[in-house]
Amino acid sequence: DGRVLWERVAREVVPHESHYLDSSWASGSPVTDGTRVIAHFGSFGTYAYDLDGKLLWSVDLGDMTTRRGFGEGASPALHDDTVVINWDHEGDSFVVALDAATGKERWRAARPDEVTSWATPLVVRVGDRDQVVIAATGRSRAYDLETGRELWSLGGMTVNTFPSPVEVDGVVYLTSGYRGNMLQAVALAGATGDLEGSPAVRFSHDRDTPYVPSLLVTGGRIYMIKHFKGILSVLDATTGAVRYQTRLPEIDSVWSSPVAAAGRVYVFGRDGTALVLQDGDTFRFYYRGMPEAKHDFDTETTCVAESKDGIHWTRPKLEIYEVRGTTDNNVVLARCRGCHNLAPFIDANPDCPPEQRYKALGGTGK
Repeated sequence: DGRVLWERVAREVVPHESHYLDSSWASGSPVTDGTRVIAHFGSFGTYAYDLDGKLLWSVDLGDMTTRRGFGEGASPALHDDTVVINWDHEGDSFVVALDAATGKERWRAARPDEVTSWATPLVVRVGDRDQVVIAATGRSRAYDLETGRELWSLGGMTVNTFPSPVEVDGVVYLTSGYRGNMLQAVALAGATGDLEGSPAVRFSHDRDTPYVPSLLVTGGRIYMIKHFKGILSVLDATTGAVRYQTRLPEIDSVWSSPVAAAGRVYVFGRDGTALVLQDGDTFRFYYRGMPEAKHDFDTETTCVAESKDGIHWTRPKLEIYEVRGTTDNNVVLARCRGCHNLAPFIDANPDCPPEQRYKALGGTGK
């Protein structure tokens, strides 16, 4: 019912540096495995609680010095019994793995020449081993989750790397978009060493990539927000080809990452505006069909054509209405005056029943 079950003060201290205007000293998201909750406050410690709010352990990893005092924000990654924390800042950067039950340090790997980044680590299974993938300004790197050994690295991200890596079907997608643009798709199977020029890099893309939001990869498509503006690009997840780009209505600024569920894509603006998009890349064009070369309301039909790029169109075989003795056609409505000037639309009235949202206007003045 939304009641607060418990809350705890982890630490009270005077901060050693500032944070970005629109963030806080508690920007990282907590993680849970269903038995414990781990809250990471960066320079102010990492704390593990049981589900009743009892403190199990805490760890202090030191103080970060972030670029221009922008503050801290990377969240921890929790996988099985291991917590992974990315500690990229203007000092000696590292990645550390902790025992989720005790907080004991399992391993630590130096990240030479890395500067401040805010990307949350991604843990992904590759073969019979788990990898930790971290996107960063200097080089994106992967580590063995059990030992901390570096497995591969790849340069190319821009400064101020915020978006977290995303993996689908054995390919990890890395991106950043401040003072430049970069998206890289890396096939994880067999990836090793320096991947510059390697066939493991399936493709790269250097336009309109996100500054803050992470990518959404679903249904063979990559959804990404340009910088943190309200401009959406959809790319082919296999080739990187741009399928389409559009300016989102009523949204000017986006910091949150798009998410997908139930065949829809959800985008949330900083002002609280939410948009729900169809998860797909098929354009549909409805038009008036005239099986006979004459003006006859009783023989008019409404047809549909489909396109993947808005340029090349095909007529789907729907087999709904029989016209000229066959159902091998693309007719969606036939033999009624409603076919004349038919205009399909989605009823956006929040009081409209879900089963009545898809409607159309059509007909004549008589």
